[in-house]
Amino acid sequence: DEFKIRVPIILDSVKQYVFLSSSRVYADSEAPITENSARLLDVSTDKLFLATDEYSLAKAREEDILYSLKNEKGKGNWTIIRPYITYSETRLQLGVLEKELWLNRVLQNKTVVFSEDIANHLTTLTYGEDVSRGIKAVLNQKSAFGEAFNIMQDKPLLWSDVWNIYKKVITEVTEKEPKIKFVDLKTFQKLYPNKYQVNYDRLFNRVFDNSKIARFVDTSLFVKPEEGLEICLYRFIKNGYSFNYSMWNFEGNADRITHEHTAMNKIPGKKDRIKYVLGRLRITLH
Repeated sequence: DEFKIRVPIILDSVKQYVFLSSSRVYADSEAPITENSARLLDVSTDKLFLATDEYSLAKAREEDILYSLKNEKGKGNWTIIRPYITYSETRLQLGVLEKELWLNRVLQNKTVVFSEDIANHLTTLTYGEDVSRGIKAVLNQKSAFGEAFNIMQDKPLLWSDVWNIYKKVITEVTEKEPKIKFVDLKTFQKLYPNKYQVNYDRLFNRVFDNSKIARFVDTSLFVKPEEGLEICLYRFIKNGYSFNYSMWNFEGNADRITHEHTAMNKIPGKKDRIKYVLGRLRITLH
């Protein structure tokens, strides 16, 4: 509602408005996803899902506001950017798990808990700097006004392949082989409760067609994920890594599954200790 009120004012105030959406808006697709592929908002029949303001739906609804302004009031001086999963020296994902939830465990010599179902699906990971180059390329380009663009490299990987890249780097740098426990979907969703991100994204094979943005930037120069992920993880570990947060309920839950533990004196504060214990007792906080 706030966006609907403010965006006309923004459009009147700028030459071009770049709206960062997400390729999570797309529904499942057997063919490589183009900017015209079906969106979840338009084709999903899951009434409970559609009643939420889940990220993929919120972005699509905001996109619709922009399209309606273009069609009804001629305000088309905007460009929608739909990146997919991006990585960098400070952000490295494994499925739905940020580095704080998997790499932190690895470097503490603990076992990563991951979904076997997600591991067997294709994903597309793009170096953040390449996405920014794509955004830069459409600035002040009138042919990009009123249009949406997928910005990502076009070589998909299985999530299991992503793990093997991480495993190789970690083994070389730490001289310890990381451990992983693959669990079924039901078990994983008790550990990671955002079921919509799992069911309506990571369990889809995400393969993209980036030919539209390739009219503005040479996508063949985008970093190959096998190289980029390896370099970024190596730099993160070697540069004195740090993590942005801890999710102690998650940690307790993961430790229960792997039969590991975290010493209470390693957990700061009473609230976090309670969250950890609740996780160990299989009580998930939403």
